[in-house]
Amino acid sequence: MAIIVRPLEESSREWQDLYTYAKGIYLNGECYTFAAALSRALDWPMIGLMEGDTVAHAAVLTPEDKILDVRGIPFAQDDPEFGRIFNHKPPYDDCLQFLLEEDFPRPFHERHILIAQRYAQQLWPSLPWPYSRERKVQNFLEGLERLCTEHDVSIFTPNGGSIFLEDCQGGEAGFEGTAFPSDGKYIIKRILKNEGE
Repeated sequence: MAIIVRPLEESSREWQDLYTYAKGIYLNGECYTFAAALSRALDWPMIGLMEGDTVAHAAVLTPEDKILDVRGIPFAQDDPEFGRIFNHKPPYDDCLQFLLEEDFPRPFHERHILIAQRYAQQLWPSLPWPYSRERKVQNFLEGLERLCTEHDVSIFTPNGGSIFLEDCQGGEAGFEGTAFPSDGKYIIKRILKNEGE
């Protein structure tokens, strides 16, 4: 069996919709959450475009000394486009500053960091993620392939529909297999904790 994991394609409507949605959240207002998510996952330092003591915009600094934010464009540190929407013009020497998470006015919510990382991984799977969602899906499908081969079963959908994978988030209590009245097939149902308790 072949295992193929296809990320979203930048030319797809789904990618464009996700990009527009993420930009709407993480370009203004929640930029520090996105910067922290990238910083934690990639071990790249956070950098802030400052207005005095206030962070006007947060991003990360790549190993190539480029500035990266939710726009996904690695900006040179003197690129006028980086600061334009924040009314800043290069040179940014006086207003760029390395940041730590404790430099922000309120603490980060771990769930928000994880969501930002998920969006970033879907939008830019080619970044050097130590353990990406693509790798997670690849490992799952490889394990599923081994199980199907070992137990001589296959998974199908009656109308050619899709099977969705999602993060468990501790909500799974198990699975239920119910015999289907013909052909020896089983319908598999996911049991959630509140259903199984």
